[in-house]
Amino acid sequence: MSDYDDGIELDDDELENLYADDPDRLTPEDVFSLVLINKKTNKRISVELEDSDGDQVELSDMLGELVGYVKERLEEDDNQLVNEIMPLMGQTLVSGMGRMLGLEATAAFISNPNSRTALVYMMMIAFTMYKLVQVKGLKINTIEEEVTDEEIEEIERKSRASSAANMSAMMGLDPREVLEQMVKRGDITEQDLTDFLGKGNGQDDTGEVN
Repeated sequence: MSDYDDGIELDDDELENLYADDPDRLTPEDVFSLVLINKKTNKRISVELEDSDGDQVELSDMLGELVGYVKERLEEDDNQLVNEIMPLMGQTLVSGMGRMLGLEATAAFISNPNSRTALVYMMMIAFTMYKLVQVKGLKINTIEEEVTDEEIEEIERKSRASSAANMSAMMGLDPREVLEQMVKRGDITEQDLTDFLGKGNGQDDTGEVN
């Protein structure tokens, strides 16, 4: 049994002691950030989880344990996650993405076995997370913050810079040179370049709600 400081219990014994404390380990939150923007209302959107006592539940801790739980179940030969949920997520990925993004864009995502597997795994983790929220009776609090058009433009520019830098690095190109070319074309500003390089390996991406 795994007990969180905020009082949430995950009942499955397999969740116990999945991660040893390591204060020096970087977390995904330390490296990546995803900014979800509703451009129709100019709102930045985030969520927090709350238990029945009104205490906040640490989402990153829950996800850390869920990832470990899913990994362990996938190593087993016979369980619902492997026999039912994984095939369902795989078929949903192909059918849903094909209809939403089109066949060519879908092919770009799923032709690579690493990205295809990662997408299916994360769909299973998201499914498991949502079921956990339901079973534990957690409340999802949506937080909306006003953002200006200028802030949205800055977020989108930095997202483009992040994508270009990552793609160029994967192709063996110098990300700095690619970003400098983007500055010359006016795709990003000098300040964007300075902020991006100063952030090091961090990435900032944007999700849009239409």
